[in-house]
Amino acid sequence: MNTNKNIMFDYNLAWKLYSEGKLYESKKILNAQYQTGANSEEMMFLLAVIYYEETNFEKAADIFNKILNYYPYNLEAAYSLGLCKQELLDNETAERLYKQVLQSNPNHINSLNNLGLILAKTERENEAENCFKKICFLDTNNYNAILNLGNLYLKKHNFLEAQKYYLSALEFNPQNDLILFNISQCFLGQKKYAETILYLKKTLEVNSRHTAAGEKLGDLLLQLGRYQEAGEYFEKLLKINPNNSIGFLKLAGCYQFISKDSLAIENYQ
Repeated sequence: MNTNKNIMFDYNLAWKLYSEGKLYESKKILNAQYQTGANSEEMMFLLAVIYYEETNFEKAADIFNKILNYYPYNLEAAYSLGLCKQELLDNETAERLYKQVLQSNPNHINSLNNLGLILAKTERENEAENCFKKICFLDTNNYNAILNLGNLYLKKHNFLEAQKYYLSALEFNPQNDLILFNISQCFLGQKKYAETILYLKKTLEVNSRHTAAGEKLGDLLLQLGRYQEAGEYFEKLLKINPNNSIGFLKLAGCYQFISKDSLAIENYQ
């Protein structure tokens, strides 16, 4: 028969193994205890966390749900169940769980962030904006909320606001090619072409295989009549993807404008 002392010993050993990265050994101890039905709240939570980390979201969700049946005010279990449901693409249930957490703790940052992501994905941008802005009020250096606001404003074509938040996010992660590329698109939306070119080049400095940046840069240089430079970027794109037929046509157009007629004909063919 399991006593509370034995349960605590098992939990402490399982936690020690988990903290050492020995998930299989920890899970084995926790599962043996779980099968007896004599479980502590902590043991069930740790077992569910391990299943979540192993991406077994259905099993993790089952255990988090069981915790909530026994301990309905366990906010971390409710939040964690929301994470599982989100991974399982059940955003409606995830949204309900995050809102449930926020009713008890309006400043639960992780629930605010994930709720904001669901709201943004389901075209409720104003509500999502409120979630992310509240996070920034609670934690002015919250990278995820700052980045999410940038993404939200870019989606809404509010390029000036998006640019402001992306530049703030860039301070935390200056080598992030996605942020650099998005900043370039903010400048492009404002028709600030010099700045657009600058940030597209910065994107390619960080990731030379960023094809979207290469294509945008080539197209913009072509549009501005800088055919030699545009041709150089289209050539680089074709080295990455030799089957890019549109790239060949654009390169041929560049050659035609700079009077390399024989090369233009070769690319058209």
